[in-house]
Amino acid sequence: MQAGPVERRLRSYWKMEAACAVSFPLLAAWMVEPDGGREIAGVVLAVTASCCLLAVGALYWHAALCRVRGNPEPMRHALRIARRLKRPLLALAIASLVWAVFLCFLDPSSAALAALGFSALAVLEYVNYYHVQLQNFDHLPDFKRLLRRRRLRQAHLAADLKKVAGER
Repeated sequence: MQAGPVERRLRSYWKMEAACAVSFPLLAAWMVEPDGGREIAGVVLAVTASCCLLAVGALYWHAALCRVRGNPEPMRHALRIARRLKRPLLALAIASLVWAVFLCFLDPSSAALAALGFSALAVLEYVNYYHVQLQNFDHLPDFKRLLRRRRLRQAHLAADLKKVAGER
């Protein structure tokens, strides 16, 4: 049986999120030479925040792929994890952003700017998963819908979490 367009997209989404979650620490280690404990802490905190959110995204998109293929069990597991991690991930993303801004204020070094970049990514990923779909440029129908409606749609994970909360 040939995969449909949704299944093909989901296959690449979860792999892309997982690849980023694995490669970001390596990228940070290769790009950044922190100068002292504050910078090391800032970069580690920021990379951890972004990678944890990307890992939740990979888990969710893989579960969505399983659901499309007829197996809903991984989605129940993914939503349970995503729900439990929602507040801790928000706290981690905000803490990393505050720390990165603090570092940039002290000395806008490459490590401070890398921490700021990874922290901003973490905050954007949090919003993109738990609130509204920020990424609308990778799929033409999503982009057209954004242009037509002139507003962002609810994130898929947010909608699934809301459905599960309504079932209890």
